[in-house]
Amino acid sequence: MNRLLLMKIHMLLAAFILPAAIMYPVTGALYTWGIKGGYETTVYQLKLDQPLLQDKDKLVELVTQRLMLKEIPLPSGKPKIKTAGNSFYLEWTGADLDVILEPGPDQLIAELKVKQTTDYRRLVQLHKAKGGIEFKVYAAVFA
Repeated sequence: MNRLLLMKIHMLLAAFILPAAIMYPVTGALYTWGIKGGYETTVYQLKLDQPLLQDKDKLVELVTQRLMLKEIPLPSGKPKIKTAGNSFYLEWTGADLDVILEPGPDQLIAELKVKQTTDYRRLVQLHKAKGGIEFKVYAAVFA
C-alpha cells in the first residue's frame, strides 16, 4: 500500500468514526448531570370496543394500527409492558419517538402518548442503544 491510499483510508474511517467518538462521551457526561434532552408530546384519546388487556401482542397491534393511520413511523426499539400499582401500560421507545399506551379514565378509552424526541434527546437515545439495527452495527464497529 502506498501512502496516499493509507491517507484516504484513514480519512474515510475518521469521517465515520469521529461522530460517535464525540457523541458518546458528550451525551454520557451530560446525562450524568441530568441533561437528557426533551420531547414534544401529543396525546390521543382512543375509543375501544373492549377494555385494554395486559396482552403485549394485542397492545402492540393496536398501537401499530393507530400509528399507521396517523402516518407516524414505529419506534425503533422493542415494546414492553410495565406495571404501575394495579395498572399497566405499554411502553415502546426508540431513537426518534417514544410511545406509551395506557388505560384512560374510562374502560373503553385509552390514551396514546406519542413523544417526538428533540435533536439532543435523539443522540441520548442512540447512546442508550435505542436506534435501529443500522446504528447498532455502526456502534459495534466503533467499539
